[in-house]
Amino acid sequence: MKKYSNEEFVKELGKGSYGIVDLYKYTKIDGSSFHAAVKSGSYVSLMQEVQILNKLRDCPRIVNICGNDLDVGLGYSLKLLLEYATEGSLRNFMNKHKDRRLPDLMIRDFTRMIVEGLVAIHSHGYVHCDLKSDNLLIFPSKDNSYELKIADFGLSLEEGQIPEFWEEKYPFIGTPHYMSPESLKDGVAMQSLDLWSLGCIVLEMYMGEKPWSGVKTGDLVPILSKGETPTIPRRLPCAAREFIQTCFANDPCKRGSASELLSHRFLERIDDDDSYVLVKVEAEAEVDETVDLSPIPSNGNAPEIPESLPCDVKEFIRTCLARDPFEKGEEGKIDDFSYVLVKGEAEVEDKTQTILEERKESKLKMIFPSEPPQFREVFSKFSRLKNFLEPLSSSLVSV
Repeated sequence: MKKYSNEEFVKELGKGSYGIVDLYKYTKIDGSSFHAAVKSGSYVSLMQEVQILNKLRDCPRIVNICGNDLDVGLGYSLKLLLEYATEGSLRNFMNKHKDRRLPDLMIRDFTRMIVEGLVAIHSHGYVHCDLKSDNLLIFPSKDNSYELKIADFGLSLEEGQIPEFWEEKYPFIGTPHYMSPESLKDGVAMQSLDLWSLGCIVLEMYMGEKPWSGVKTGDLVPILSKGETPTIPRRLPCAAREFIQTCFANDPCKRGSASELLSHRFLERIDDDDSYVLVKVEAEAEVDETVDLSPIPSNGNAPEIPESLPCDVKEFIRTCLARDPFEKGEEGKIDDFSYVLVKGEAEVEDKTQTILEERKESKLKMIFPSEPPQFREVFSKFSRLKNFLEPLSSSLVSV
């Protein structure tokens, strides 16, 4: 029985691992119409993808299929109909942004969505094996935001399975530039492979180019064999660097699982007023968190840094307490003050007012937020410009 009265080719969308994807417009028997991304390929490959997608149908982070099985087109060819992502792939989406780099908050949201998809995939015993920006689809959402879904399961395997095509001359399961070092050994599909690829994607969203850009495929084998990892720039937010470093752990076991990564602080939702700031206090005050940044004592033991502090704040403090004076900036000296950690503009105002009421003589200076990512660079600039800042007794001056 025919499902559609007409199918109209619109354009080619791209090529997947085991097939070509085109955009078609379908007209139903009742006269209504819809667009679908139509994937054509071998029966075995398409059937495998249908089976996986049907098992993952309830996951919002996995691309949906139209129907429950393969569709027979008007030309009697087997086709897999998928929901159409109007924004295209993540790679195409990045092309619309300056230098192909996405905003930090968007990267965090997209990463969270990818991990949520991986949790579903891995919980069903599968490994995607070809996670990359081309296989992540972007859909428009309400409030001018976007949703990301994982697609293209043509290379997916059950955990522990070895692909038939793996060989020593080409020891990769998926796309070489996104593959992990252990894929060179035997090609066994392990969930940790997807986590390495995830780190590559996060780095790509920050840098605007895929990892190992400019490196030929043949040169990747000796690079990965030595245990080398893509360079993670210092300018990235500290939480992002920690997350990527976890994904790039040479020991696959140290990458953890997708479920564990989902609780990483890099994926915590950040509200507009949720940024931390350091407030410089000349006099003691009763506040939640105070960090003594006095000069290092003569015995050479630096003050202990509380683990509860945000990663960027700890990095700032470590810079202040560096044994090498040149690591502190041009001044090479830290004033004998304490720094109060507060969170959000509203809380800054509340705590500032509280301190001022308790200590009328207190002089406060807001150093700078723990974001943006150029933490060390911002501190260096502050060191050079601090002589131009005037202490205020009733408000904070932001740098």
